Amino acid sequence: MVGEINYNLAAVLVSLAALLVSLMTLTLSTVLTVRQLRIANKQLRTTESSSQDNHVTTTILKLNAEYRSNTFQRSEDFVLHRLGRKHDSGLGISGLPLKARQHVVRVGHLYGDYGTVAALPTCDESRIVAQVHYRVREAWAVLEPYINTERRIHRNIYFSHFEHLASLATEVDKAKVLEAHGLRRIKSPQMRLAEGLMGATRSMLPPHRRPRTVPESDLS
Repeated sequence: MVGEINYNLAAVLVSLAALLVSLMTLTLSTVLTVRQLRIANKQLRTTESSSQDNHVTTTILKLNAEYRSNTFQRSEDFVLHRLGRKHDSGLGISGLPLKARQHVVRVGHLYGDYGTVAALPTCDESRIVAQVHYRVREAWAVLEPYINTERRIHRNIYFSHFEHLASLATEVDKAKVLEAHGLRRIKSPQMRLAEGLMGATRSMLPPHRRPRTVPESDLS
């Protein structure tokens, strides 16, 4: 009788041990699977981010090529230097003569395309602003009264992406943007000389009287 009980107990213990091993194996397999899924998901996000960044970069380069074209340069020169002298802003844009309207539309839509890219959730808008920071503000300053007239006439938000980009450009310090992107600046001989004199003077003072060093980023 006692032997039969011991046999049954041993059988139960063996079953429990087998069950425990199975549970440990299942747990380990689950942990490894979850880890592999996380790694694969991270790699996928990295690949998607790289692909999106490449697409944005390609788009920016295409827009820059359009900006450098002779056709656009002629249009922007007309907008900045002749439009205001030749045509009243009360005409809006649709009321301008054909040639003038073509120049205005070309300029407005190119900066609008930059603004469209800047508004994408996958794009770092500071990359766009760094490209056209001064130019878009200058163009907007000239075209704003014409655009406002056009909006009143047709009751729509004309050139909204152009305005978006101009607004970003007025809010951003380009020097800080370039610094954040890791772009270096060449110091003038005068600045290097001044820094050398300041360093020599500072080294002659006792430590407690030396002025605090200002980071270069504060000088930009």
